[in-house]
Amino acid sequence: MVWAKIRPGLRQLRILAESALVLIALARAAQPDLREQAALEAMEVGARRLDFIGMKFQCAEEIAQMDARASTPINANTNTDLNDIASPLNGRINDLKEGYVLGRERSEQAWGNEHRPTWLGTVTNRCDVGAQLWIQRSDRMRAALAQFRRAKTLPSMEELGIPRPKPVP
Repeated sequence: MVWAKIRPGLRQLRILAESALVLIALARAAQPDLREQAALEAMEVGARRLDFIGMKFQCAEEIAQMDARASTPINANTNTDLNDIASPLNGRINDLKEGYVLGRERSEQAWGNEHRPTWLGTVTNRCDVGAQLWIQRSDRMRAALAQFRRAKTLPSMEELGIPRPKPVP
């Protein structure tokens, strides 16, 4: 249900978030001695979070599409699709893990500008849990890729711990 509501605006969300990041970088370059650097940093964290939210939904859909192509019937593109999902350099799963890691780093930095460190662990823990989840999924996906190369069979995404997005009606 949520997916159906969010999907039409994802591309625009990501474009606007990336535009905000460009404008923030331009503001920093134009005025390196700007007094409110912490405000710019907080805006950057917000823009990156919005971009990452959009990216998570887009990656989920791409992973589901690639898995569907890879699973039925196995063809010449199967290996390419599996690599696009599982590659440790630029696969979708790695992109999601890296998004959580970067989000943690940026949030930690911005938090230090505005707050006491007391609740920082609560904030960064969410990013750590998300990154760990995708590290585990990455490990399972690499094992599935090795299984595919050996036996030409694949476990389901659910068996790998990767939920499928619900189809849009």
